[in-house]
Amino acid sequence: MENNKKLTTEDLAEKMLELMDRDHNLREENLKHNKAKLKHARIRTYGLIMVISGPFIFYLLLYMGIVTASWFGGDRVALVSINGIIHAEKTASAQKVLPALKKAFEDRYSIGVVIRINSPGGSPVQSDLIYGAIKNLREKYPEKRVMMVAEDSVASGAYWIAMSGNKLYVNESSAVGSIGVISEGFGINLEEYLGEYGIERRVVTAGENKFRYDMFSPENPEDLKKIKSILEKVHDNFKQRVIEGRGDRIKVDHSVAFSGDYWIGTDAVEMGLADGIGSVQSVVLKEFGVSTVVDYSVRPTFYDNIGKTFGSQSAEEWYLDIVSFFTGHKVYAM
Repeated sequence: MENNKKLTTEDLAEKMLELMDRDHNLREENLKHNKAKLKHARIRTYGLIMVISGPFIFYLLLYMGIVTASWFGGDRVALVSINGIIHAEKTASAQKVLPALKKAFEDRYSIGVVIRINSPGGSPVQSDLIYGAIKNLREKYPEKRVMMVAEDSVASGAYWIAMSGNKLYVNESSAVGSIGVISEGFGINLEEYLGEYGIERRVVTAGENKFRYDMFSPENPEDLKKIKSILEKVHDNFKQRVIEGRGDRIKVDHSVAFSGDYWIGTDAVEMGLADGIGSVQSVVLKEFGVSTVVDYSVRPTFYDNIGKTFGSQSAEEWYLDIVSFFTGHKVYAM
């Protein structure tokens, strides 16, 4: 009985050891399986992160100059756009455009600069500030040619700016020229209408000419002479910029070219006020022989984009706006 009992105890102990070994093996296999699952999960997670963040990382590296256009078998051209009224408080102001121009010229991988213009003109001061900045940058980077490309309009102050480039291309129907200066406003003789009611206007000045060209007073010949003198001097500055920019390429008499009139693109080319017909795409290919363009134009702010982003944009446009927000410029193929 004792031997049987002893054997039974040994058998139980052996069974217990077998069960413990089996449990240990199962735990090890389960641990290995869980590690493999965790590894695959990590790989999938990292892959998903790369898919989502990859484009942003790529554009960031491109913006920093770590990834260059030469990696993809070619050079590139820098682009800056000048749109709308040229005014100190607008997007087309010297304060906003000059930093974009500086970045475009400083791009060590660009072989040239294209400035796209779509503007009816504006302030002669702002126009000349932008003109002067482009001329200075051309002197600093003489190896980089500057092509001006007009769209709807390159008139007045916009044409002033265009004179700073090597060449000017226009569309067949672009409005070109308007090489003149204008001052406009309204005038009304209040004394004539308000005098019968006993109402009078009272103005006190220090300086005999402080009250020049007042819109509520009758037109004064001396004031008119003064305004015309100022306009003529600004016009002379404008004409000088055009002569410096176009030189003997102007094929018509200066009295015609500088009359303040404007012409469509085809006529402007015939008159020598522009060099040819073209778009940004065609000019980039024709003048530089490349198809890659980096856009350094002034970008709308995040808040400016909110309305547009949630408006009638395609998925591609929405994506490009996100890229622009993070990189500061767009990169695309023509």
